[in-house]
Amino acid sequence: MKFSLFAVPALIAGAFAAPAISQEKRQVGQVVTLVEGLVSDVTSLTGKINATTIGVGAAGVSAQVTVDIQDTLDTVVSTVEEVVNATGAISLVDGVVGETETYIAGLVALVVEELNGTLGNVETVVGLDKITSQVTGITNQLGGLLNVLQGLGLQNILSTVTGVLNLLPVGQVTGLISGLGLPLKQ
Repeated sequence: MKFSLFAVPALIAGAFAAPAISQEKRQVGQVVTLVEGLVSDVTSLTGKINATTIGVGAAGVSAQVTVDIQDTLDTVVSTVEEVVNATGAISLVDGVVGETETYIAGLVALVVEELNGTLGNVETVVGLDKITSQVTGITNQLGGLLNVLQGLGLQNILSTVTGVLNLLPVGQVTGLISGLGLPLKQ
């Protein structure tokens, strides 16, 4: 086996390049894990809210049911905020495109769709005036999440989320989405 002086710089360059690639993949993986966790957490919280609202008519809503729903919605706001903060702490990536961006956008769209359906049920049961601050908080945090994701290199995240949501039947996505200012098809 011959030793070459030209092989040493190539070996060193390869050693430094490999961690950068794995670092980028790890960072993208962190973003995916955070957003997947958000889906799981939001689905759990909306399930709790939906279970509370099942079979309750507007006339039958007690003050405690309203407080329980408000508290759970406050938890949704803080959960999204935690993901925004954790995602914002990641410095990423100039080239997150394609399947990864579409996957993350699909997860965000799932969160928005889940929240929108639950908030529609809650509005019917307790009224919008009882949850206005929570809806505002959720809308602000989701907007923040989209901004953070875009800042991480997912330059098409807003249009991709909008595209996924446009596949839903008109009327299914209403108030929460309009609060985000997404251009939905009519």
